[in-house]
Amino acid sequence: METKLKSMFVAALTLATSTQKLGINLIRVAILVIFVWIGGLKFWNYEAEGIVPFVANSPFMSFFYTHDAPDYKEYKLKEGEFDAAKHEWHKENNTYGFSHGLGILIMSIGILTFLGIFWPKVGLVGAGLAIIMTLGTLSFLVTTPEVWVPNLGSGEFGFPLLTGAGRLVIKDTAILAGAIVILADSAKSVLEQLKNKDMKKYDAIIIGFGKGGKTLAAEFAKRQKTVAIVERSDRMYGGTCINIGCIPTKTLVHLAKETPVKATWEEKKDYYRQAIGRKEEVTSFLRNKNYHNLADNPNVTVYTGVGSFAGPDVVEVRTETEVIELQSSQIFINTGAETIVPPIDGIKENPRVYTSTSIMELKELPERLVIVGGGYIGLEFASMYASFGSKVTVLEGYPELIGREDRDIAASVQTVLEKKGIVFHLNAKVQSVDGATVIYEDAVTHEIHHLEGDAILLATGRRPNTSGLNLEVAGVKVNERGAIIVDEWLRTTNPAIRAIGDVKGGLQFTYISLDDYRIIREDLFGAGERRTDDREPVSYSVFMDPPLARVGLSETEARKKGLNIKVNTLPVAAIPRARTLGETDGLFKVVVDADTNKILGCSLFGPETSEIINIVSIVMKTGQEYTFLRDYIFTHPSMSEALNDLMNF
Repeated sequence: METKLKSMFVAALTLATSTQKLGINLIRVAILVIFVWIGGLKFWNYEAEGIVPFVANSPFMSFFYTHDAPDYKEYKLKEGEFDAAKHEWHKENNTYGFSHGLGILIMSIGILTFLGIFWPKVGLVGAGLAIIMTLGTLSFLVTTPEVWVPNLGSGEFGFPLLTGAGRLVIKDTAILAGAIVILADSAKSVLEQLKNKDMKKYDAIIIGFGKGGKTLAAEFAKRQKTVAIVERSDRMYGGTCINIGCIPTKTLVHLAKETPVKATWEEKKDYYRQAIGRKEEVTSFLRNKNYHNLADNPNVTVYTGVGSFAGPDVVEVRTETEVIELQSSQIFINTGAETIVPPIDGIKENPRVYTSTSIMELKELPERLVIVGGGYIGLEFASMYASFGSKVTVLEGYPELIGREDRDIAASVQTVLEKKGIVFHLNAKVQSVDGATVIYEDAVTHEIHHLEGDAILLATGRRPNTSGLNLEVAGVKVNERGAIIVDEWLRTTNPAIRAIGDVKGGLQFTYISLDDYRIIREDLFGAGERRTDDREPVSYSVFMDPPLARVGLSETEARKKGLNIKVNTLPVAAIPRARTLGETDGLFKVVVDADTNKILGCSLFGPETSEIINIVSIVMKTGQEYTFLRDYIFTHPSMSEALNDLMNF
């Protein structure tokens, strides 16, 4: 019942909000009708003698009528005689001009007030004059009470307020109240217009310089549409991938693999410094290139500052020197994800604690590296730093490593990484950090352990970066994980705003962000046939040494679904090309639907698998049977030809 009442209250509030403008406009119409009617009487019928004596010398109306106020004449004549006497009275007191002018003024005020529906400045003038006029007619009630007070009790049917004076009070009070409401509404609209005049207007605004956003900006610009792209840091032009994600990590993974095996510790430290320098060269080059690709385009404006919503179609940008407001009917949120920093005592402002971003700025190779978290990011950095020469220990809170993978694949990964000297502690619940010492509890034995290191890496996952965006103002909702809720075309709960990439949750890969751009492009400029629910299967790679790549279902997932499957594995040591490379560690695995012969999933752990997995993904996407790969002609010797043997069952 409480929920139902709450829903009804929200619905009523929404209805009231949506009809507020309608109510104000109805008041405008009422004032138009009343003022045209009254003004018409003043203009055509010279109904002035009832107002001139009292209003002409009032504080407001004396501005319009400068003659001395004539005496009011009470006519007790027949109709024809009345008209003649009335005419003579007007001539005698020179009220024709006043009556004409007053009639035109009153009708004009009504029209101006009504036109405020379309032009707020006109409405502002009309409402202001309506208030002055109404106060003018009411002022004689204060200045000449001896005229109307004695007659107040002689209303029709004994109702005092039905006298002429009483009706005037009711009418003018209502008009005054309505005119004040209209004045406030028009003033608000005018202020908004003045404010909007200073706003910079664009065909599209993109918050965040990531892969999908920057590609979409170029698409708009190509179509001669103006684009504003907002990026909070001048070190993030191009987005996460170029600056703190794929490119720098893969550069370091490659360079780590080239570390001289027999080098001394000092030589390894020097090589590591060179690797960090080389990484910075690569990212700086790409960052600069990405910036100029957009900033040099006449249709694109790059704002370096913190962007947040100031309204459903307004983005406020806070730079180092000013606050700028941008407006557009199309806004795209592309702010990516941020590292989850767990609430562990001793990690805040600890100079020995790093994230996956900050550790790549570390110039000194840590001799002992403790990694908190044994997920994909943790394993990638573990493999990298072990190759550089660090003694790496991984603390994983769960009883299994990379629980998303099948156990035989996970076991192969752990075995290969342990051969690199990496130590794994599973069921390790980190309690606190003291300097570079990690205190953790074994969740099985409940023993407390102290693990000393020179640096601590938090590899505890990432979450959508929505903090500070002020999404509520824009009508954009997030789910329980903080990810922006979108439909199949990436529209948020405000249809004029869309979300791209990691900020909407799901798979956090650069190529997903790029595909988001394709979906938006087709929806805005094409047939709109692309959707988020038709892009499966999506493959991924973890760039350890060797890399782990996967697409589709694991064996465990397929069996949980109750599917009739057949499974085959192939040791990397059995692949001729792996022998020539001298890299024989790893395992290939495929899961096939036994009823349809379609590939359900494939896991490849071994050299060059980040490339090979794309072949499997294409075969799955095109609906080919596994026999297509079994019988396909590959070059020899190559890692891809291993698919002939993997599919041979």
